[in-house]
Amino acid sequence: MVSFTLVKNMLGNEFDLQSDGFTFTSGYAELIQIAEYRNSDGELNSIRQVTPAIHRMARLRGRPPGTCDIPDILYDLHSFQDIYMNTGELRQPLRSLVLSESLYYKLAENLAVKNAKDFGFHERLPDFIDIAKESVTRIVWINWKPEDGENFIDLHKRIIGTLRRHLVHQWGKGNFAKPYSYFEPHQLDSATLYQNLEESSPPKRPIYRLRESATHLPLPAIIATIEEGSFLEIVASLTTMKYYPSKNGLASVANEIGVKKETLSEALDRTLARMTRIDKNVTPSKSIANIVEETKNGHVIKYASGKNVEHDNPRVDLIKLSEKSPESWLPNGLSERDKAILSLAVIMNSGTLAHTTEEIALKSGCSAVVVCRVIKKATKQR
Repeated sequence: MVSFTLVKNMLGNEFDLQSDGFTFTSGYAELIQIAEYRNSDGELNSIRQVTPAIHRMARLRGRPPGTCDIPDILYDLHSFQDIYMNTGELRQPLRSLVLSESLYYKLAENLAVKNAKDFGFHERLPDFIDIAKESVTRIVWINWKPEDGENFIDLHKRIIGTLRRHLVHQWGKGNFAKPYSYFEPHQLDSATLYQNLEESSPPKRPIYRLRESATHLPLPAIIATIEEGSFLEIVASLTTMKYYPSKNGLASVANEIGVKKETLSEALDRTLARMTRIDKNVTPSKSIANIVEETKNGHVIKYASGKNVEHDNPRVDLIKLSEKSPESWLPNGLSERDKAILSLAVIMNSGTLAHTTEEIALKSGCSAVVVCRVIKKATKQR
């Protein structure tokens, strides 16, 4: 379980609600008054800056953020939102979120006891109290969207609605046989199998595969791994992490760029396979914002027939090299024929290869086998 203690530690051990003059209450009238006061106090301004980063970290980790996530939240702010903030400056909006969460703990306890008694689970009171507080935690840190215009009144209504009408539904069948209070925070320190390829096993949703493969990595290492991928791999990964704009995840992006959803899903898995082997200390060469912007101007490489070029075709890597270093992508020591082959191999017209292997061979005065060999050798040299 993600406890209040874990989240409170984001602010340091010196943070104390009682000494902060904070009011503990379970009265609906008092709670709505506090929400109205906080709306008028301008407190939302600092929260709106950081919640997008917090939500992306929560999505990646599969839980509300804790102390260990602060460096990644700051990196997200700097690298994607262009907001320069240090740990001390981050303290105030985090404190506001902690106060928002703890404000409803007393009410959560009261309604949890009522639910446990009403549904015949009196002996599981501690578990019901924990799951009620967990619901409040997830609403505050994950489901509440101040960056989309929601305020403390919206937060109040959402928490009240969940605690009054939906609390018992959070008590799933899987919780009946074990004490919810003893659940450990879901934090991975190593990668796990990102996809079960057995035919009888349905594929996991992209975000779950991402969590299992990348949760143990710091955000810069994750971005560095994504940066080294092909266009489709970058798009699939950034979409899953909510950096690349999409209306409906991989499905809508696949439609926009003209590929099947399964093609993007496979591209994501190739990135995740690399993440299970990546060095935790590796860092990207560009900011997240720059990678996203460059990707928006990217394209799916196609043959003249309209078919997508295979992801493992050496020409894909060659084109990426030529785009990354336009002035110095050709290896040293090449013959004039090899230079001509490589120059023809990277020419595209609106995302379509301008020349087939056979055409390059004809123009260069050699066989198609030689053309393939020269291209493959050049990509390995770089």
